[in-house]
Amino acid sequence: MFEENRKEFIKSLDGSPAIIIGGQQIIRNGDVHYDFRQSSNFYYLTGFDSPNSIAVFLPKSSNSFVMFTEFRDSNKALWDGPSLKPKTIQKIYGANAIFDISQFSSKIKNLIKNEKVIYSNKNQLLPENINIRSLLNNINLNNIKILDPSNLLTELRTYKSKKEIHYLEQAASITSKALLKAAQSMQAGMNEFQLQAIYEGESKFLGAKRQGFPPIIASGTNACTLHYTANNAKIKNGDLILFDVGAEHEYYTADISRTIPVSGKFTKPQAQIYQIVLNAQNNAIDFAIPGNTLGDVHLAAVSEIYNGLKKLKIIKKHYKDTFKQYSVVKKFFPHATSHWLGLDVHDDGSYSKIKNETILRPGMVITIEPGLYFQKKSGVDNKFQGIGIRIEDDILITKTGSKNLSAQFPREIKEIEKILQK
Repeated sequence: MFEENRKEFIKSLDGSPAIIIGGQQIIRNGDVHYDFRQSSNFYYLTGFDSPNSIAVFLPKSSNSFVMFTEFRDSNKALWDGPSLKPKTIQKIYGANAIFDISQFSSKIKNLIKNEKVIYSNKNQLLPENINIRSLLNNINLNNIKILDPSNLLTELRTYKSKKEIHYLEQAASITSKALLKAAQSMQAGMNEFQLQAIYEGESKFLGAKRQGFPPIIASGTNACTLHYTANNAKIKNGDLILFDVGAEHEYYTADISRTIPVSGKFTKPQAQIYQIVLNAQNNAIDFAIPGNTLGDVHLAAVSEIYNGLKKLKIIKKHYKDTFKQYSVVKKFFPHATSHWLGLDVHDDGSYSKIKNETILRPGMVITIEPGLYFQKKSGVDNKFQGIGIRIEDDILITKTGSKNLSAQFPREIKEIEKILQK
C-alpha cells in the first residue's frame, strides 16, 4: 500500500524532489513525552512510525526513496530500547538508502544538487530545530524554490484503496463493539469519564492502540456543546448520552456518534427529536452518491430537519427553498453534515475547487452526521430544552451508491432500546 502511495506521489512531483519531514516527540511535562503518533502525510508515504525521521523522494534517481532516521546508541537503547538496523528498515519499508538523521544536513546538498524546485512541508521543524529554508540558506542553496506538497497529498489521500477501506471498516467495527459495551454499562450516578474508561478500555482490548480524537461522552445538556470533551459530569436518570467516538486501527480512524437514553427508553420528546435527526441522516445517505456534492448531502439533511421541526411547530416560517430553510434551522443545527475521513478524523480532502464544490467519486469516505441541539433558554418548548442529539456514520462512496462502514451499531429507536434491555 505504501509503495503504491509513493509511486503516485513521485509521479505527481513532475520530476522535482520532495523532502517530507516526519513528526517529533513532544514534551508533555518535565521529561515526560506525549505518546508519539507519526504525522499522517509522512505515514501515508512510508508506513514508518518512528519519530525524528525525514523521507526524501528523488523522481530522477534510481534510488528514488531515501530515509533519514534516528539510530540510538547503546546508552539511549538501554532506556528506550534498540532502534531498527538500517538493513531491516530497508527490507521492511522499501527505502533505497538509509542514513542517520545527524547526516541530513551534509547529505541533502548532494541529493538535490542542480535542482531549482523542491517540494517540502517546510513549516515542519527538523529534529535539529531548524526549518528547510534556513538549512538551504546555510548550504548555499537559497535560490531553490520551495513548494508546498499538501495539495498533491490531499488529492491522493481523498481516494481510499481497498486496504485503506479495510482498515476503516476494522476501526468502525472496534468502535461499534466498544461503544456497545459502554452503552450497556451506563447507569444513573456514574460519571461520564467512567463510561469513557469502559469504551476506551474495550477498544484497546479489541486492538485499537489509540483513539482518532478525544472521545465525547456528553450527558444531558452537555450534548448541546458540539465539541464537549470534559467528560466530567454525573449522569442523571432520564438523560440522553451523546457518544461521539472513533477508535484508530492501523492509523485509520472511525468517527461514530450515537445518542442513547440512560433509562433504556426514549421519552416522547426525546424520541420526536431523535426521529427527525434519523430521518435527516437517512435522507443525506441517499444523496451520498457519485456525482453529488457534500452540499447536496447537507441540504438533503437540512430539508428533513426543517420539515420535522415545522411539524413540531418549533419552526413556524414556511420556506420551499432549502437555502432559506437552512438559514432558519442553523440555530439548532449549526454544523456541516459531512467531512472527509481517513488517517485523520477531519481527513485531507478538498471541499471546493475554483469556487465549485468537490464532486463525490467512488473511493471517497465521508461522515454523515446531522444533529439537533436545544440549549436551555433557546426559546423552544420546555420539554425540548436540554436535548442534544447527533447520529453519525462513516460512508464509503461506491460506483453504484454508498456503503455504511459503521452500520453495526443500530440507529433505529426500537433497536437501540432493544440492545439496552440486555
